[in-house]
Amino acid sequence: MKFKGKKLAIVSAIVSAGIFMGATPVIADGLGSVGSQLQVADSVVEIDTNYSETPAAEEKTEGQKDSFADKAVSIGELEVKEAASEEAAVAGKLAAKNIAKVISNENGWAQIESGELKGYVKSRDLCFGDEAEAVALINGNVKATVKNDDTKSFTDGSAGEVSGTYAAGQTLSVVGSDDEHVIVENENKEKSYIKHSEVDVNAGLDLGKTTAQIEEEARKKAEEEARKKAEEETKKKAEEEAARKAAEEAAAAEAAKAAESQVSYDVDTTGWSTGVASAYGGATDPGCGTITANGSTVSESSMGVAIPLSWNRRDLLGHTVLISYGGKTVTAVINDLGGMGNGSRSLDLQPGVFRAFGADSCNGWGLRTVSYKIL
Repeated sequence: MKFKGKKLAIVSAIVSAGIFMGATPVIADGLGSVGSQLQVADSVVEIDTNYSETPAAEEKTEGQKDSFADKAVSIGELEVKEAASEEAAVAGKLAAKNIAKVISNENGWAQIESGELKGYVKSRDLCFGDEAEAVALINGNVKATVKNDDTKSFTDGSAGEVSGTYAAGQTLSVVGSDDEHVIVENENKEKSYIKHSEVDVNAGLDLGKTTAQIEEEARKKAEEEARKKAEEETKKKAEEEAARKAAEEAAAAEAAKAAESQVSYDVDTTGWSTGVASAYGGATDPGCGTITANGSTVSESSMGVAIPLSWNRRDLLGHTVLISYGGKTVTAVINDLGGMGNGSRSLDLQPGVFRAFGADSCNGWGLRTVSYKIL
């Protein structure tokens, strides 16, 4: 296409905004044939100004000349105002290269529509007509959707050689057109011609976002991020809890194994003392982790017992005690002293001892009458 003198400033603005940066695109003349090239190198724009003086009506066919007459393309991201004033409230935004319908263009302000967005932007921030069409085509904002299966495409506008077929619903970028065909480009950047009647063309006029839509999108994004964060935290807590339980189970299994090594069976308990034994310590009891009377720590595998303070027998600390219950006899050590109901209970079993008898907690053991012998 030939850019006339009044168009040079607009095209230069487009280039300075980076739309054509780093490329040497071919500008499509309306939805018509491919025209001149816009050269971009080291920020120097070379445009062929030897344009034709042929009237615009003769440059395009009647069906082509008004294809972008009422449209504009945003050069960069633009705030759309509710009124034609810098002080007016923001109605929404147009992203860079969005296409909008132009309702009016006067006094330096263009009234536009894009999707649900309606409002005003500075005319200088838009490109119109041929330039708008060229930008829209080059940037792939105009799309064609194939209507029917086995739709033929042709190598050129003469509709002679068939280049291939497309399936219904397939979407292609529009890069131009002639009187009878839309010129499309597939994902492999291969161009072909399809009859106008075989496609629905979407000029991308629904891309604008109102302030309400932007806020709603931001709200949904924040909610989604919060949801994901909550899910991650829940997952992390679940993993930590599973790891804690696994560690407890492993420790309990190890303690049970160690306790089992201290168990004997069918021991003759004739002449042994009898008394009530309680239990303390373990994960379900706050006594686990306390320091015993002889300075050791109660753990999940402690093979110790406490005797009543009322016995006044600190001399028994460190002595071995044999405890028998239900056919099992467990070897433990006296390492602690306690109130124990003012001596109404004889022994208080630590976790390794009550687990050796098959109980999984101090509550599971409760109060049981045992036979015992202090060595």
